[in-house]
Amino acid sequence: MVGGTLERCYNVPVAKQDYDFDDLGGVDLSKLDLEHIRLDPEERSSPWWRWFLLVLLVGLGALVLWFPTTSFYQTQGHANWLFFLLCTTALVVGISSGRWLWRAAEEAARAYAARREREVRPSTPPEPPSADRKSV
Repeated sequence: MVGGTLERCYNVPVAKQDYDFDDLGGVDLSKLDLEHIRLDPEERSSPWWRWFLLVLLVGLGALVLWFPTTSFYQTQGHANWLFFLLCTTALVVGISSGRWLWRAAEEAARAYAARREREVRPSTPPEPPSADRKSV
């Protein structure tokens, strides 16, 4: 109920909304120094860092799978702090691996699209071979 609708129905005074934004009245926006702001997308991490992260995630995943088979873990029982630590680690490894795979798939799709744009395509499709021409 915008404006005076509530006021008309229930006889309750309601402030009318003012959509006139003059908050910056008197401010010269051309004098703002915005040179330090980069608007182009940046590469967040280098390729070696991503591969290091993959090796780390695979190693942690192997540790999560191997550790419950050790005699140390089996003597502790299954309802202790190690169980919850393994569950939390497995959850973090799973989510991080999924994000790593998603980023790799997005980069592969971007590279494929860029490669397709670089390919030289003929402007007109080639004509089918004529039935009149015989190839020997």
